[in-house]
Amino acid sequence: MNVQIERAHPEDVPKLIEVQDLAFREEFERYGECPPYQESPAAMLELVEQAIVYTIRVEGRTVGDIIVRDRGDGRYYLRTISIVPELQGRGIGRTAIGLLERDLPDAVEWTLETPEGTPKNHAFYEGLGYRRDGATPINARLTLLHYAKTMAEPPVTTISGEPPE
Repeated sequence: MNVQIERAHPEDVPKLIEVQDLAFREEFERYGECPPYQESPAAMLELVEQAIVYTIRVEGRTVGDIIVRDRGDGRYYLRTISIVPELQGRGIGRTAIGLLERDLPDAVEWTLETPEGTPKNHAFYEGLGYRRDGATPINARLTLLHYAKTMAEPPVTTISGEPPE
């Protein structure tokens, strides 16, 4: 399966909203809220213009998205990764996150939040090296778990490119 990520453009907004609505409908119905669900076109356009937004494509078809906030100093917040339901569980998300990490090599820390009642999400993120880092109750039905991942720092090298002794 050929998975690619590409920076989103304003003309991608309708498709990004469509894939997010498919991916997050169940969470919205379960918890009564889910910020990526039914994102307005204006809000999605603002994200495309001000955040780091990628389309996820498989064989040229848009099947998901990734939305990242740059918090400075190599710290990034993974706001959203979505894959249309019929393609979830096939390694697309794992591949897309790997491509994301290669596209943002300055990252030293990633953080994210996911609902407590989504064990598949927990297994996905933990399998990618994230660790639980707290929780925030939102309402009687929803608690968000915080996750963080620290990236390995590149080895220190001298001017000649040789590792120090």
